[in-house]
Amino acid sequence: MRAAFPPEVLVANATARSGGAVGEFALVPAFAGRIALRGQSILDFGAGPQAIHAARLRAMGHQVTAHDFGENLVPGVHDPDALSRRYDVVFASNVLNVADTEALLQLTLSQIAGAVLPGGAAILNLPAEPRKRAWTGTRRDDDRLGTLLASRFGSVRRLPRLWYCRAPREAKGHSA
Repeated sequence: MRAAFPPEVLVANATARSGGAVGEFALVPAFAGRIALRGQSILDFGAGPQAIHAARLRAMGHQVTAHDFGENLVPGVHDPDALSRRYDVVFASNVLNVADTEALLQLTLSQIAGAVLPGGAAILNLPAEPRKRAWTGTRRDDDRLGTLLASRFGSVRRLPRLWYCRAPREAKGHSA
C-alpha cells in the first residue's frame, strides 16, 4: 500500500535518478565538495532514495547529511531531522525543476535558505528536463529563479549550469 503523500510530493519522488547526471558527473555536488572546507557541514537536499551524492562526498572526507521527503526518505540513509539544523553548504541537485506546484517550490526554497548557516552557501541548479508545472519551460524560468533566490539570500550568482548563493553573515534585522 502506498503511503498517503500529497500528489506533488509523489511527482517529485518519481523523478529520482540513479544514472545520468548522478555521481561523478553531477556538477552541483562536485561544486559543493570543492567549496566546502574540511570540517564544514554539507546538506544534500533532495538526495534521492540512494543518496548517491552524499555517499560520494563522504568518501572524499566531507561531513554530509542526506535529506529527502515522501517515499524517497529511507531510514538509515536520510536524516529525518536534517532540516532542524543549519549547514555551511547546502546543495540541491535536480530538485527545483521537479516542483509540481508553486506551493512546493516556495516551501523548498524556504527550506533550503533556512538550512544555510549565516555566511554559508547554497548551490542549486534548474535543469531544462524535466520541468514540472511550477515552471514555464522557458528562459524566463532562470530570471524568475534569480528573483526568488535574491529574496532569500544575501548574494546570488548565476554560473554556467548552476546558482551559487551566499547567506548574509548576520540574519536580517539583527545587529552585533
